[in-house]
Amino acid sequence: MFMGFKSVISGSFALIFFYVFAVPVYGATSKPNWCSGVLLRDRTPLIRAQLDANIAELRAEAGPDHELKGFWGPGSLMWKIAANPLLPIMGTKTLYLQLAQPAAAQGVADHSERLANHFVERFQSTFNYLWRLIYGGSREAEGIAKGLFNRHTKITGMIPVTAGAYQAGETYSANDPEAALWVAETFLLAMKESYELGAGPLSRQELDQLAYEGRRFAMLFGVPSERIPHTWMELQQYYDDVTRSGELEFTPDARKIESHHRSIVLEPGISQLGRRLAVDYVDALTAEMLPRSVADDLGLNRGLRSKLTFASTKIALRRLYKLLPEWARKHPMARMAEARAAGLTPNPRDEVAYKLMVGQLPIELRTLLSLSWPDVFSLRELPVEENHGSSAKPSWSGASRR
Repeated sequence: MFMGFKSVISGSFALIFFYVFAVPVYGATSKPNWCSGVLLRDRTPLIRAQLDANIAELRAEAGPDHELKGFWGPGSLMWKIAANPLLPIMGTKTLYLQLAQPAAAQGVADHSERLANHFVERFQSTFNYLWRLIYGGSREAEGIAKGLFNRHTKITGMIPVTAGAYQAGETYSANDPEAALWVAETFLLAMKESYELGAGPLSRQELDQLAYEGRRFAMLFGVPSERIPHTWMELQQYYDDVTRSGELEFTPDARKIESHHRSIVLEPGISQLGRRLAVDYVDALTAEMLPRSVADDLGLNRGLRSKLTFASTKIALRRLYKLLPEWARKHPMARMAEARAAGLTPNPRDEVAYKLMVGQLPIELRTLLSLSWPDVFSLRELPVEENHGSSAKPSWSGASRR
């Protein structure tokens, strides 16, 4: 049962990474009226010139040492919160929020054949992109951003049914600004909420700092700065507007992806009871974290059971976080970045741990433990596949729970 539950969480988070990196690059040309409760619908695909302008702005903002420290650097909340080991807890919630955005979901349904057939490899490569973008130097981050943008220009299609603000037959693009901003901001919210589960609530000043720093993440995907919330109040207003406006709706293809996800993240070897308990637990937890409209659309029941599950989980995670040693509270890529920014050589153990996480050291653990550190670094590194789409229509399988 434990392995099945762990797979539910890790599998959910893997898909979140995919949606952030493999489907949409988001942008728009004007900032919405955050306080009106009415979303501006500008789906004009973003152009490469906007991304280039964003990068120039971020370089100037980061200062002269951006090639060493990247676009955030030591002392930033982005570096601190992105290293949080509890981030996968928010995986299922964020997955469902993004699947509820019709353009984002359709892009996955039409173009993610590799996710459907090579789940682990897709997880590892997108995981690699995420941490390199946040913790890499500016030159590395720029290369990733431009490469992803170029691939995303090929991701287009048609919305097959009327859903949310989209009409049947309407075209979508991976540069759809509405879908893009939604994915970027839900990911930022996931980082904040997971960090607070372990370390406690952020202050209002810290929340505003996080919102302002987080806009850089979206800018690296081509979103104009003026289109992105700059304060936490703006971000909360945006989130409330989207969840209450009818913009979110699960299409038939989105439901197929959700069912496929469930079918692959639980090991067949565990008992039927174990599978049921694991799924029920995650459903109860997720129901309390999702907006009620989204939870209801998915058939997730919110009641005393879900409230008790969520409350007890928060208590357990807070205590677990306090028991973790300092090294376990931070991602190895974050420690490597901090060493680089200080002019130090990264710890070899952090490098090995990171390579194992992203699939660049394809060896078994018992083999690794028998090697000396020089032997480990003499191992051949496998290139990380950078293909984010396929011309073949994916085959999404898995029986729905509904």
